Amino acid sequence: MAEVKSTNMNIPKATIFDLPDILELQKTAFCPVANLLDNTEIQPMIQTYDELLQEFNKGIILKYAQDHEIVGSVRAYVDKENVCHVGKLIVHPNYQNKGIGKALMVEIEKKFTTCSRYLLFTGEITPNTLYLYTKLGYREVCRTCDSACMIIMEKSNRDE
Repeated sequence: MAEVKSTNMNIPKATIFDLPDILELQKTAFCPVANLLDNTEIQPMIQTYDELLQEFNKGIILKYAQDHEIVGSVRAYVDKENVCHVGKLIVHPNYQNKGIGKALMVEIEKKFTTCSRYLLFTGEITPNTLYLYTKLGYREVCRTCDSACMIIMEKSNRDE
Protein backbone atom coordinates (compact mmCIF):
# COMPACT_ATOMS: atom_id res chain seq x y z
CA MET A 1 0.00 0.00 0.00
CA ALA A 2 1.21 3.48 -0.82
CA GLU A 3 1.66 6.32 1.65
CA VAL A 4 -1.64 8.08 2.33
CA LYS A 5 -1.98 11.69 1.24
CA SER A 6 -3.47 14.17 3.72
CA THR A 7 -6.59 15.17 1.84
CA ASN A 8 -9.85 15.72 3.63
CA MET A 9 -11.55 13.92 0.74
CA ASN A 10 -10.87 10.71 2.70
CA ILE A 11 -11.46 12.31 6.12
CA PRO A 12 -15.01 13.58 6.55
CA LYS A 13 -16.90 13.97 9.80
CA ALA A 14 -18.47 10.73 10.93
CA THR A 15 -22.23 10.48 10.98
CA ILE A 16 -24.34 8.81 13.60
CA PHE A 17 -24.66 5.85 11.21
CA ASP A 18 -20.85 5.37 11.30
CA LEU A 19 -20.69 4.92 15.07
CA PRO A 20 -21.18 1.12 15.19
CA ASP A 21 -18.35 0.65 12.68
CA ILE A 22 -16.10 3.10 14.55
CA LEU A 23 -16.76 1.30 17.84
CA GLU A 24 -15.90 -2.04 16.23
CA LEU A 25 -12.75 -0.54 14.69
CA GLN A 26 -11.78 0.93 18.07
CA LYS A 27 -11.91 -2.49 19.70
CA THR A 28 -9.92 -4.04 16.85
CA ALA A 29 -7.29 -1.28 17.03
CA PHE A 30 -6.94 -1.43 20.82
CA CYS A 31 -6.87 -5.24 21.04
CA PRO A 32 -3.04 -5.40 20.68
CA VAL A 33 -2.71 -2.79 23.47
CA ALA A 34 -5.07 -4.76 25.71
CA ASN A 35 -3.04 -7.90 25.02
CA LEU A 36 0.24 -6.13 25.89
CA LEU A 37 -1.32 -4.93 29.15
CA ASP A 38 -2.92 -8.33 29.73
CA ASN A 39 -6.09 -6.38 30.44
CA THR A 40 -9.15 -6.55 28.18
CA GLU A 41 -11.03 -4.17 30.49
CA ILE A 42 -9.29 -0.98 29.31
CA GLN A 43 -11.71 1.83 28.48
CA PRO A 44 -11.45 1.63 24.66
CA MET A 45 -12.30 -2.08 24.81
CA ILE A 46 -15.34 -1.73 27.05
CA GLN A 47 -16.74 1.57 25.77
CA THR A 48 -20.42 1.27 24.93
CA TYR A 49 -22.32 2.64 21.98
CA ASP A 50 -24.13 5.10 24.28
CA GLU A 51 -20.79 6.43 25.58
CA LEU A 52 -19.55 6.86 22.02
CA LEU A 53 -22.80 8.63 21.13
CA GLN A 54 -22.18 11.08 24.00
CA GLU A 55 -18.71 11.81 22.58
CA PHE A 56 -20.25 12.26 19.12
CA ASN A 57 -22.73 14.82 20.51
CA LYS A 58 -20.03 16.64 22.50
CA GLY A 59 -17.45 17.17 19.74
CA ILE A 60 -16.29 15.94 16.36
CA ILE A 61 -15.43 12.44 15.22
CA LEU A 62 -13.56 12.10 11.95
CA LYS A 63 -13.31 8.94 9.90
CA TYR A 64 -10.87 7.70 7.31
CA ALA A 65 -12.41 5.38 4.77
CA GLN A 66 -10.68 3.21 2.21
CA ASP A 67 -12.58 1.01 -0.22
CA HIS A 68 -15.85 2.00 1.52
CA GLU A 69 -14.58 0.70 4.88
CA ILE A 70 -13.71 2.87 7.87
CA VAL A 71 -10.07 2.08 8.68
CA GLY A 72 -9.24 5.08 10.89
CA SER A 73 -10.82 7.62 13.20
CA VAL A 74 -10.05 10.34 15.73
CA ARG A 75 -12.24 12.49 17.97
CA ALA A 76 -11.96 15.78 19.79
CA TYR A 77 -13.88 18.44 21.68
CA VAL A 78 -13.09 21.85 23.17
CA ASP A 79 -13.61 22.48 26.90
CA LYS A 80 -14.60 25.68 28.73
CA GLU A 81 -10.94 26.78 28.94
CA ASN A 82 -10.68 26.58 25.12
CA VAL A 83 -8.46 23.47 25.24
CA CYS A 84 -8.99 20.90 22.50
CA HIS A 85 -8.98 17.36 23.91
CA VAL A 86 -7.96 14.89 21.19
CA GLY A 87 -8.78 11.26 21.81
CA LYS A 88 -8.80 7.76 20.46
CA LEU A 89 -6.70 8.04 17.35
CA ILE A 90 -7.39 4.62 15.88
CA VAL A 91 -6.18 2.91 12.73
CA HIS A 92 -6.96 -0.66 11.77
CA PRO A 93 -3.84 -2.81 12.37
CA ASN A 94 -3.70 -3.76 8.67
CA TYR A 95 -3.50 -0.07 7.70
CA GLN A 96 -1.02 1.23 10.29
CA ASN A 97 2.23 2.96 9.33
CA LYS A 98 0.72 4.26 6.08
CA GLY A 99 0.19 7.90 7.14
CA ILE A 100 -3.48 7.55 8.10
CA GLY A 101 -2.90 8.47 11.76
CA LYS A 102 -0.91 11.54 10.78
CA ALA A 103 -3.55 12.60 8.25
CA LEU A 104 -6.30 12.21 10.87
CA MET A 105 -4.35 14.30 13.39
CA VAL A 106 -3.72 17.06 10.85
CA GLU A 107 -7.43 17.16 9.97
CA ILE A 108 -8.69 17.16 13.57
CA GLU A 109 -6.40 20.09 14.38
CA LYS A 110 -7.83 21.96 11.37
CA LYS A 111 -11.31 21.58 12.87
CA PHE A 112 -10.24 23.41 16.06
CA THR A 113 -8.07 26.28 14.84
CA THR A 114 -9.23 28.74 17.50
CA CYS A 115 -8.41 26.64 20.58
CA SER A 116 -5.51 27.68 22.81
CA ARG A 117 -3.84 24.27 22.80
CA TYR A 118 -4.34 20.60 22.05
CA LEU A 119 -4.18 17.97 24.79
CA LEU A 120 -4.07 14.18 24.50
CA PHE A 121 -2.74 11.12 26.25
CA THR A 122 -1.18 7.91 25.09
CA GLY A 123 0.17 4.78 26.67
CA GLU A 124 3.83 4.31 27.44
CA ILE A 125 3.62 0.88 25.81
CA THR A 126 2.71 2.37 22.41
CA PRO A 127 6.01 3.85 21.19
CA ASN A 128 4.77 4.29 17.60
CA THR A 129 1.94 6.55 18.75
CA LEU A 130 4.28 8.45 21.06
CA TYR A 131 6.68 8.95 18.14
CA LEU A 132 3.85 10.20 15.88
CA TYR A 133 2.61 12.73 18.42
CA THR A 134 6.14 13.99 19.06
CA LYS A 135 6.73 14.33 15.32
CA LEU A 136 3.52 16.39 15.07
CA GLY A 137 4.77 18.85 17.70
CA TYR A 138 3.28 17.45 20.91
CA ARG A 139 5.42 17.39 24.02
CA GLU A 140 5.12 15.37 27.19
CA VAL A 141 3.77 17.34 30.14
CA CYS A 142 3.37 14.54 32.69
CA ARG A 143 2.95 10.82 33.30
CA THR A 144 0.47 8.97 35.44
CA CYS A 145 1.04 5.37 36.39
CA ASP A 146 -1.72 3.21 37.83
CA SER A 147 -2.20 -0.15 36.18
CA ALA A 148 -0.42 1.30 33.13
CA CYS A 149 1.69 4.40 32.49
CA MET A 150 -0.10 7.11 30.54
CA ILE A 151 1.71 10.05 29.00
CA ILE A 152 -0.14 13.36 28.82
CA MET A 153 0.99 15.48 25.88
CA GLU A 154 0.13 18.95 24.67
CA LYS A 155 0.72 21.20 21.71
CA SER A 156 0.30 24.95 21.70
CA ASN A 157 -1.92 26.34 18.98
CA ARG A 158 0.22 29.05 17.42
CA ASP A 159 -2.75 30.31 15.45
CA GLU A 160 -4.60 31.42 18.60
